[in-house]
Amino acid sequence: MTQSIYNLWSKIGEITGIQSGLSFNTESIHVAGIFSALVCCIFGYGVFAYTNSKNGIPKPQKQNLLNVVVVGASSGIGKEIAIQLAKSKANKLILVARREEQLREVQSTCYKSRQDCSNNSDGGLGDLLVKVIVADVNKSDDREALCSQALSFFDSDSATESSGGIDLLVLCAGAITVKPVLELLSVDTTIDSGLGDSKKGLSRFSETLGSTFSVNFFAPVDICNRFLPALLCTSASGGRSPSIMVISSMAGLIGAPTRSIYSASKHALHGYFDSLRTEIEKFGVSVTLVCPGTVDTELRGSAIDANNGSDEAAAKIDATKAKKRVNKGISAEICASKAIDATLNGERMLCIPFSYKIAYYLRVFFPNLVDRLAKKKYGY
Repeated sequence: MTQSIYNLWSKIGEITGIQSGLSFNTESIHVAGIFSALVCCIFGYGVFAYTNSKNGIPKPQKQNLLNVVVVGASSGIGKEIAIQLAKSKANKLILVARREEQLREVQSTCYKSRQDCSNNSDGGLGDLLVKVIVADVNKSDDREALCSQALSFFDSDSATESSGGIDLLVLCAGAITVKPVLELLSVDTTIDSGLGDSKKGLSRFSETLGSTFSVNFFAPVDICNRFLPALLCTSASGGRSPSIMVISSMAGLIGAPTRSIYSASKHALHGYFDSLRTEIEKFGVSVTLVCPGTVDTELRGSAIDANNGSDEAAAKIDATKAKKRVNKGISAEICASKAIDATLNGERMLCIPFSYKIAYYLRVFFPNLVDRLAKKKYGY
């Protein structure tokens, strides 16, 4: 390629008879090409990021959220989102998760946070109502019940018709997988026999795949679909711009070792909600996908496949590795704060920390480099 550029330059000089007075060689052209590519990448990234970061719906930066549902609010990012929204933005807040005891603790923290903010506010804040709904998002009956209870709660004791509906739906429930595909399939790479126990490995893989997609894809899609009519009605009532916040992952944008199934479920999530955005944007409903890298939460400790095919000693090693990796991540509080700001500002997607956003765009031009970085992170 470099030699072709040099030959083309020489041919142009012969035809035109124009001499530049500059000396070119393959090395200088190669360096100039790399520099030009980097400049184009930086400029292109700036233009692309600026023009594609927003939904097509203008949103006030500090809008109040009357009614909010947080699915997956018992721990991690969902818990922090609920607490931060309770401080000043939400009037009615619904917390959804399987673990009632943890939800009650989050509920108490939400009330305390609101009270502290009210005491420090000159004008004071309105009353906050927090409702706990215990539900397993993997169960269709539970999803139907939580939607019905949530809308009834929002519509009850409404002073005006416009105070019903839903302003923000946060979809944060999720699960992770941490095993390599070959390990799930029981493939022994040290011998020539291939599959060790083919039936057992395939069964374990299918079970892990189904469980992961159930909580990471099918559940949030179904919950969103059940709330969609209410979101559209809220927008149509005037003066309110409802939003859907989807907590995804950088794995939904970039694949990585040991994350094949998890990454697949998040890629599916992106495909659905990116497409849904194009359909409902004209009705005043925005969709924000939040893609954090490693976050300091308990997610990895409860991985779907953590103990699949592992003995007790191996499980402890996996847990230790997960803990070390988590300690290098960002805090759930920072992630929640940035996610809320991005959603209220109408951003299409948020990648955090910023270095991961660079990696996302860099992958378009240098996919092998990003793959090497991903393999290095996970020890491959």
